[in-house]
Amino acid sequence: MEQSSDNTLSDGDTLPPVKPTNEIAAAERLPIVPIGEASITDFLPEEVRSTLPEETRNQLSAYSDSTKFGFTGQLGPMVCQDEGCPFFEKCPLRQMGVERPFGKSCPLEQSQIANWKHSLTTAATIDPTDPASAYDMIIVDQVVYQMLLESRAAMQLAMSPEIEREYVSGYNPMGMPFTTRETSKAAEFYDKLVKTKLRLMRELLATRRSKAEAEAKGYADPSRIASDLMQRAAKLRSAVQRPDGTTEAIEIDMGDENIIDADTSEE
Repeated sequence: MEQSSDNTLSDGDTLPPVKPTNEIAAAERLPIVPIGEASITDFLPEEVRSTLPEETRNQLSAYSDSTKFGFTGQLGPMVCQDEGCPFFEKCPLRQMGVERPFGKSCPLEQSQIANWKHSLTTAATIDPTDPASAYDMIIVDQVVYQMLLESRAAMQLAMSPEIEREYVSGYNPMGMPFTTRETSKAAEFYDKLVKTKLRLMRELLATRRSKAEAEAKGYADPSRIASDLMQRAAKLRSAVQRPDGTTEAIEIDMGDENIIDADTSEE
């Protein structure tokens, strides 16, 4: 059965029109994820993005910047529940008679996150604006999150200071209860958090030490690396070309590496 140019078959039936390839691509185009720094607005539909006020764009960009190296800055702080907060008795805002921002991020934890990040980056001489510090900043973010959970566990222990508690675990045939003592869950949780925090801090220090050693040897200097590569390339060009088309590789001093005499044939 043959098809004419107007999509009409030889028996008289008509096929639906075929969309040009470029129209199909336009209708079914997938969102392109940008490589590099991105903002939330980059992933909004064009009809939504084009109507956003400049202030809203700036706020969304600021949110994206704050989550560049982790989520703690935005998602770490708990939401203020005022009197419904499980740590309300330890809240400094309540103690000083300050109005609490119900339904918004806890100011206490926001300030803790900001201060701890500043202290850690300063102590480790990390530049948060340097893209090369991304790995260090991600570890800092995780350390800060562990410290945030530690703070909550500490407040829980402050309100329920019993390290051990006794509870009924069963009864004997005479109906007398068996009692067992167990460690506070908050104390166990706190202990695990401290161990995780110290492990992350060791990793951070190891990363900083490795980077310092690399810089001392010149490995982290792009100009030094490029210079070394150019010198090696110049030495490799000293290989001897024979009249018969084969290449004689001579011994070349390349620091810790040597190329030993060998005959190779060109293909």
